[in-house]
Amino acid sequence: MTNIVSIPNIASLRNFSEAGPENPVVWVESYNSLGDGGEGVFIYNPNNTSSIDNDGTIIVISNSTGTYRYFRQFNNDIINICWFGGGNNEDSTQALSNALSVISLSNGGTVYFPAGTYTFYNEITYKNSNSDTEFSLTFVGQGADSSILYWPNETNGLSVYLGASKQSVHFRDLSITTSQTGIYTGIYITQVGGGGVATGVSDFTRVNFRGSSPQLQYWGTAISVNNMINVNYEGVIIAGSLPNTNVGIGVNISGTSPNYSLGHNFTNCVFYSGEVGIIYGTYSQGITVNQCNFGTFTGVRIPEGETSIAQLSIVASQFGCSGYGVDIRSLSSGITITGNTFYYPDDISDTIGIYMNYSGTPAIQGTAIVGNFFSGHSIPGNSGKGIVVSGNSNSNNYGNVTGNVFDNMNTGVDLTGAQLWNVHGNIYGVTIPNQVVPGNNNSVGVTTK
Repeated sequence: MTNIVSIPNIASLRNFSEAGPENPVVWVESYNSLGDGGEGVFIYNPNNTSSIDNDGTIIVISNSTGTYRYFRQFNNDIINICWFGGGNNEDSTQALSNALSVISLSNGGTVYFPAGTYTFYNEITYKNSNSDTEFSLTFVGQGADSSILYWPNETNGLSVYLGASKQSVHFRDLSITTSQTGIYTGIYITQVGGGGVATGVSDFTRVNFRGSSPQLQYWGTAISVNNMINVNYEGVIIAGSLPNTNVGIGVNISGTSPNYSLGHNFTNCVFYSGEVGIIYGTYSQGITVNQCNFGTFTGVRIPEGETSIAQLSIVASQFGCSGYGVDIRSLSSGITITGNTFYYPDDISDTIGIYMNYSGTPAIQGTAIVGNFFSGHSIPGNSGKGIVVSGNSNSNNYGNVTGNVFDNMNTGVDLTGAQLWNVHGNIYGVTIPNQVVPGNNNSVGVTTK
């Protein structure tokens, strides 16, 4: 019959004087103290003489009788950070690094954060440079209000480097928090390996990004994604700075040739305050925004000077932005903006619902703006505009603006920088001084009040 010995914690196991064949199974009651989540069964393996002590799943004991390796019993898929001493109001940086060292580079695995606050004094970096294998890494908690990852120092949060487009990373049911004010990046993920068929699907699901004092502290960029294909954002909440201070980026998406960022889908996400909700950068294509809320200065931005951008679709979302709802300043083909609400939060800001300010070649072509509602703050509207197409009129061609409603603002549609646009079937409030500024070579239908 196997003799099972109970000892209080990992330190006691490390100093276990009766380790070895006589006591091959040990029950450890905690990592440090009862109730800290570090408990578990460890079994001595006499055939293993090389594994390195990782302070959580492998404990190497050396005493006067020899060296003994005890292995925690678990299913090899879910790694609990508490097994490595995470939590307990201590610095969990080394605990998370040790937990990640257990993740198989061939298959991946899950790091689990039970309810509690986990403090990290330094940035955590994980790299998988293997470019010829499928791999999935998951960080999961018990809920965004329960499992809180906290970086108090002047440092970025967590960076993940993947080796191929068939690899993926997942963040679920967590809060990612900081005590800094708009300088550092919360989560950074990138694919650094070769291409091939993109079978990996990454996601951020029910994850909150904020300061430990929300809006007084905040990430400079909550999520930065580079060269990633197939990323879903579901129920993400990102809080930037206080209103009117306009600091903090929600999600920054970019790519580098030939590794584009493709297929990013936002659903049921909320962006509070800050400068920009989503930045759609160079070598990014195929982004969909659906049923999201923006209270930032700018909701969705394509900055000036970006290249190789295409297929932006914004559907059924709400923009309460003080600057721009959608701000497009670089060439992007295939823009569809349908069924959204643009509400202007005050009568002071010269808010623009959809702003296209591009001068270059080739031209933006085929923009569809259909069935949206644009409303100024009060009656009569003395500031704010619905749709403005600026820049070079040879650079913004063949747009369609139909079925929209404009109310309580200075201007409904301004086509000064557009040509060959078709504007018809829209409704304009009686308080709008400039319902349509037609520009040149555009077809403007009869306005309906």
